[in-house]
Amino acid sequence: MNATERLKQAKPDLIKKYAQRHNGMALYQILSTMIPYMLLFYLAVWSLDVSYWLTGAFIFLLVLIILRVFMMMHDAGHGCLFVSPKQNRIAGFIMGVMCGVPEYVWSKHHAYHHATNGNWEKYRGPLAVLSSTTSPNFNLNSSELTSAIVIFYWRLLAGFYILFLTLDLHG
Repeated sequence: MNATERLKQAKPDLIKKYAQRHNGMALYQILSTMIPYMLLFYLAVWSLDVSYWLTGAFIFLLVLIILRVFMMMHDAGHGCLFVSPKQNRIAGFIMGVMCGVPEYVWSKHHAYHHATNGNWEKYRGPLAVLSSTTSPNFNLNSSELTSAIVIFYWRLLAGFYILFLTLDLHG
């Protein structure tokens, strides 16, 4: 039996071990995320007077923690972090505040994504990208293609504009 077949046989037991919701483990996961988040946030603000390179290093680590916060918010939105739905909603709200995402609204949109995933008539995803069935209908001079390109670049420009507006932390 090769390694792939052994993994396929062991997979149900591995999944069963981690598929059980446990309030103690959920609380541990939240605390082991919130404490480094708050510490790195403090250090990033503190280091502004020391060195921008040091600030950049702290922000890089903070971004990694924020990714973890978002993943935990995702799990709470699916109801698989804590045992009770109320605890998951509270944890999801807190995690949403920490990563700047309105969790309730996000969870409703995410549930819609799961309900309609694969149905391109109802849900085309967050980017609404062109598919192989719609792109042949565009010609290079079409107004739809021009609009799609313009919207893409305006979003990119707006993102950089917002980024540079928020960089002025010293007023």
